[in-house]
Amino acid sequence: MRLLAKEGSVRWWHNHRTVPLSWYLVAIISVATVPLAGFAAYLVLQQSKAANTQLEQGLRSAASAVALTVERDVATSTEILQTLTEPDPGRPLDRAAIERELTRLLARRADWTGVFLLDAAGAVVVARGDQRALALVNSGALRTTRFGPNTAPGAFQLVRQRVGEDDLTALAIPFTSNASMRWTLGVVFQPAKWQLLLDHQAPDIEGSIGLFDRERQWIARSAAAKRAPLPPAPDLLKDVADANSVQGLERATPAGSPPVYLAWRAVGATGWSVAVGVLADPIDRKQRNGITSAVLGGLLSLAIGIACALVVSRGVTSPLARLAQGLWPRRAGGKWSSVAEIERLTRALEIAEAERDADRAARQAKADEFETLFRRTPVGLAIATDRDCRHILGNTALMQLLGLRPDDQLTFAPAAGATRPSFTFLTGSDAAAPAELPLHRAAQLGEDVQGVEYTVARDDGSILQVLAYATPLRAADGSTRGAIGAFIDVTAQRRSDRQRAVALENEQRARQDAEGANRSKDEFLAMFSHELRNPLSAIASAAEVLNRIGGQKPDEIRARDVIRRQIHNLTRMMEDLLDVTRVVNGKLSLSRAPLDLAAAVQRSVAALNVMGRMRDHRLQLDVAPVWINADSMRIEQIASNLLTNAVKYTPAEGSITVKVCGEGEQALLVVGDTGVGIQPTMLDRVFDLFVQGERGSARRQGGLGVGLTLVRRLTEIHGGSVRAASEGADRGSRFEVRFPRIAPPEDG
Repeated sequence: MRLLAKEGSVRWWHNHRTVPLSWYLVAIISVATVPLAGFAAYLVLQQSKAANTQLEQGLRSAASAVALTVERDVATSTEILQTLTEPDPGRPLDRAAIERELTRLLARRADWTGVFLLDAAGAVVVARGDQRALALVNSGALRTTRFGPNTAPGAFQLVRQRVGEDDLTALAIPFTSNASMRWTLGVVFQPAKWQLLLDHQAPDIEGSIGLFDRERQWIARSAAAKRAPLPPAPDLLKDVADANSVQGLERATPAGSPPVYLAWRAVGATGWSVAVGVLADPIDRKQRNGITSAVLGGLLSLAIGIACALVVSRGVTSPLARLAQGLWPRRAGGKWSSVAEIERLTRALEIAEAERDADRAARQAKADEFETLFRRTPVGLAIATDRDCRHILGNTALMQLLGLRPDDQLTFAPAAGATRPSFTFLTGSDAAAPAELPLHRAAQLGEDVQGVEYTVARDDGSILQVLAYATPLRAADGSTRGAIGAFIDVTAQRRSDRQRAVALENEQRARQDAEGANRSKDEFLAMFSHELRNPLSAIASAAEVLNRIGGQKPDEIRARDVIRRQIHNLTRMMEDLLDVTRVVNGKLSLSRAPLDLAAAVQRSVAALNVMGRMRDHRLQLDVAPVWINADSMRIEQIASNLLTNAVKYTPAEGSITVKVCGEGEQALLVVGDTGVGIQPTMLDRVFDLFVQGERGSARRQGGLGVGLTLVRRLTEIHGGSVRAASEGADRGSRFEVRFPRIAPPEDG
C-alpha cells in the first residue's frame, strides 16, 4: 500500500508541477508589493529605531553633561584647596596662615558651609563654618580619610554624613607641609548644593535626573524626579547588567514602579554616578502603533495588487499556453505572436542553444590548455579532487621531484595497511603529519598556505628542500571540494643561503672583536692618563724648586721655561684625554648655572695671553653678552681648545677672530683663523678622536688630536652643536658652536 501511495504522489507531481501564468503574475505583484510594504514597515521601524537612538543619545548626553558638571564642580573646589598646598618660598605656611586662608575662601564660596584641617591622626586642627559643618567635622566620619605617602597628585575623597535633617558632603585632599607632616585639607558643601545643581540642569533635559553614591543611595534628585519619583537607586539598578560600569543605558523595571529607559554615567573619580530616566510605556506604545499601521497598509496594497494581476493575466496566458504546447510560430508555420516578449523569448531560446554549443567548445579548449600546462610546467603541481585528499593527481614535475614513476599512485596519507610512499616530508627532524601538509590544510580547513618549507627525504637517500604552496578549491556554496598545490625545489638556493650565513657570522664575530679591542683601547687610555699624572706632578714640583733655587743664567732660565711650558702642555693633553674618556664612558658631570658666554670666552682669551700663547698672532675680539645654562669650567675649556687649535694651525703673524653673539634662540660662538685650513675630505672627520690635520711648517705645538673631539662632546652634552667649515688648503678655517639661549638673570 505504501508503494502504491508513493507512486501516486510521483504521478501527481509530474502532472501538476507547473502552475498557470496568472499565478506567476499574482506572485510578481506580490513580490513587487510585499517589498514595498516591507520597505514601508522598514522605514517606520527605522524611524522608530532612529527615535530610540535619538532618545538613547539624548539620555547618554544628558547623563554625561550632568556628570561632567558635577565633576567640574568637584574639580573646582579641589583646585581651590590645592592652591593652599603649593609651597611659596616667600610666604611660609603655618597653622595660623592656613586658618586665615581657609576663612577667606569660606567667605568667598557661597556653596561652602565649612572648611577644616585634620592632622595625620585624623584630629581636628582647624574647623570653620556653621553648626552643621562643625558637627560633620567633629562627628568622626572624616577620621577614616587617609592619604598615603605615595598618593598621586590631584587625589581627593568625598565623604557623606547625615547631620540632623541634612545630608552633608565633605571633600578632602592630602596636604604635606614638610617631609614629616601630612595633613588632610577639606571643605563641607551646602546641603542643597547638589539639588540646586540638578535643578539647574533639569530644564534642558527630558526626563528625571538623579545623583547617587557608590552605595547606590540617592544624593539628590531633580524636581522632575520628585513629580515622577525615581525609586531607590538599588531597586532601580537591581536588574541592570553592568551597573558598575562607567556608563550604560538599559530598560529597567523596578519593583512596584513602571518601566523606564535609564542612562547612567560615572562622575570621574568621585565614586558617584548620574542617572537620567524616562518612562518607557509611552515610547513603546508609540512604536507599536507605527508598526501596526505600516503592516495594515502593506496588506491592503497586496490585496489590490493581486486583483489587478488576475485581470491583466488573461491577455497573456493564451499565447503562452500555445507556446508551452510546442506551437512555436516558425515550426507551426503560423504568425508571430503579437506579444513582443513571447517573440523575444522564442528567439532567445534559439540563440541560447547556439551559445551553449559555443560555450561548451570554449570550455573544452580551456580544459585542453590547462591539461597541457599542468603536464608540461617545470613546477610540481598536485590536485586533490576531494576534501580528504584520497584522490590526488600529480604532474610529471612533481612525480620526478618525489622520485615516483608516472604511473605510480600519488598519496601523502596512505590508508592503513597500504604501501608506504617512497618519500617523507620532514619539519626539522620529525616527519610531518598528513593533516599538517599544505594540500590537506587547504582542502580540509580552507586555508591559503604560502611558502612553507619542508625537507623531503626520498628512499634513494637524496634530501631535497621544497617550498610548498596550496589553495583550496571551492564548490558553488563556498565549501571546500579539494585543493591545488605547488611544490618548488629550492635545494640549491638554500645551500647558497648557508654560505652567506657563514659569512655573516664571521663578519659579526669580527665586529665583536673590533668592539672589544676598542673598549680595551679606551680602558688603556684612561689608565695611562691616570698613571701619567703622578710623574708629571712630580716633575712640575721639581721644576718649581729649580725656579726658586736654580741659577739665573740666561741658558738656565731658558731651560727651566722650556721644562715648565712642556709640563703644562703634557698636563693639558692628559686632562683633555681624561675628559674625553669620561665623556665617552658617560662619567662626566656638569655643574650648570646661568652663564654669560662672552665673559667665559674673555676669561679663556686672558688665560692664553698670560701664558704667552697668543703673542705671535693678531687677535680680533668681538663679543656681546649672551646667556646660557652651562658649566662655566667646561665652556671655558671649549673656548680654550678652539683658540689653541687656531694657534696651532695658524702661522705667526696670522689672524684669529673670536665672535660671541645671540642668534634667535641660540647663543653663537665663532672662532676663525687664517691658517692652513682643512681639506674637504677631513671636514667630516675633524671632530673624531685622534684625528689631526696636516701640520704647517710654522706649527710648533704638538697634540694628541683630542681637543676638537672634546669640544664636540662637551657641546653636545650641553644640548648644543658644533660645525667646522673651510674653503680649502691655506684658506683658513671657521668653527661655529651653538648653545640653547636663556634669558639673562634678573640680577645679571
